Amino acid sequence: MPFEARPADEIRDDLLAQWAASYRSRGEDLAIDRDSHAYAEADALALQLEGLEIAAQSNALQVLVRNASGGRLDDFARDDGTTRKAAVAARRHVSVSGGTSTTTSVGGAYLTTSSGLRFDPIDSTGAALSSITTDGSGVAEILVECETEGPRGSIATGTVLTWSSAPSGFASTGTVTSTTTSRREGALVEGDEALRLRLLDRRRERPASGNRADWREKVREVTGVAEAYVYPLAMPPASYPDPSTPSTLGCVTVLAIGPTSGDAVVNTRFVVGGATGPGEQCDQIEDFLEGDRDADLNVTTLGRQWRPVTVPRGNCCVKTPRKLTQDVTLITVLSSARPYPWTYDASITVDGASLTSMLKVAGNHTTKAGKSALVRVGTSLIRGGYQSITLGSASYSGGVTTFDQSADEMLAIPTTGSVLLPAPPDWSSIRTSVFAFFDALGPGEYTGSPSDSARWPSTLDGGHSTVYGDAIGARVISDVPAVLSSVATTPASAVVPLDEEMVDIGYLVVHA
Repeated sequence: MPFEARPADEIRDDLLAQWAASYRSRGEDLAIDRDSHAYAEADALALQLEGLEIAAQSNALQVLVRNASGGRLDDFARDDGTTRKAAVAARRHVSVSGGTSTTTSVGGAYLTTSSGLRFDPIDSTGAALSSITTDGSGVAEILVECETEGPRGSIATGTVLTWSSAPSGFASTGTVTSTTTSRREGALVEGDEALRLRLLDRRRERPASGNRADWREKVREVTGVAEAYVYPLAMPPASYPDPSTPSTLGCVTVLAIGPTSGDAVVNTRFVVGGATGPGEQCDQIEDFLEGDRDADLNVTTLGRQWRPVTVPRGNCCVKTPRKLTQDVTLITVLSSARPYPWTYDASITVDGASLTSMLKVAGNHTTKAGKSALVRVGTSLIRGGYQSITLGSASYSGGVTTFDQSADEMLAIPTTGSVLLPAPPDWSSIRTSVFAFFDALGPGEYTGSPSDSARWPSTLDGGHSTVYGDAIGARVISDVPAVLSSVATTPASAVVPLDEEMVDIGYLVVHA
């Protein structure tokens, strides 16, 4: 049984009982009432012993990985040949403009967000950027790194940054682009729970000598890799993003998964290790396995080849999952306390004369001015494809209602013919819930599911891959109290990803 610390009053009473028994064995009596000297002495000792027993209980628990924390957990990690992942500073690409076809000194200048978050210009090695060379249009794209480690630096595409002191001839601001090469998400230092689970995974499967657990754990050591799935005996493709060929001796394929994407337009789960897109080769992670890069994917000459010598380099690969996009339509019933702003009407369609600052819809809907709506602007601009806006002042003429959106502009001209949807009051929470469902998915099997190349860890151990509409609806009901009922009409049947595919959400449509 594990050691359990006793409270001070129990220790005191046990001491008094033992002392009294010892005195009686010698034919003497010991006064142990509250006014006795023995009671006062035992009471004082009990307070000290209680602290010692609490420390002993903690030490007893720390002998098992599942109970260890802090420094003791770090000791276990070192014994297993790994270490706690360090905090990571986010990196983004920023488009800046200056003179045409010129090279200008950065001069130590940096960029900041409107909230004061600082980003330093760097080169591909992580060193401070010394100069910027613009193209014939006077534009350059530079890599910047957040001065603050952690997720705060994972700013969205389109964020405007301001120069502390703009290089000579440059505009005072720059804009974050969607470029993914060398892009990196910020993360805090790996917590006890995450490290503990990683160590337990290692011990349960006993990683060694290039077995499947060894491949998984080594790839998971890389900064920016949140999870990895191994396909044994899978031969790398002749060209990417084609799937690997299963049931091929002497080969292995590993799919590297990035951190959860949340509200990000570019799904970070498909972008790690220098990959250019879903299904692509993670060449920088492969360099890490060869010892040519460190765990932060910086070039190094101090690394050591990890790839087993029995596996030729051409017989193994690390890649991102292939993306299978799935639209979702949820029919929801909301609480009377937080209803839709108006009744869903499929006839309210977007007119082709709309602009980003002016929304036109079919029919007379001037009564909807000032109410919240969802417009379809595209998945390349916002995850889920629909932007929530407040409808501006309205006028009706010629069978069309015009809403002035100059103060609440749309990200793009809404899709002509798409239905204008009433935005539920808890739209943000519903989106978060649905995105979390997709961000918990893992990749699927190969066509025919050959057992000798089956995905590991399997879906039984987490990272289920099949998407069920009922599961999405149930997740929303559980996460959002205002949603009383949620039924998915799309997808109408189970979506089963194959050949290294992983499902990501396309358009998210929600209405009554």
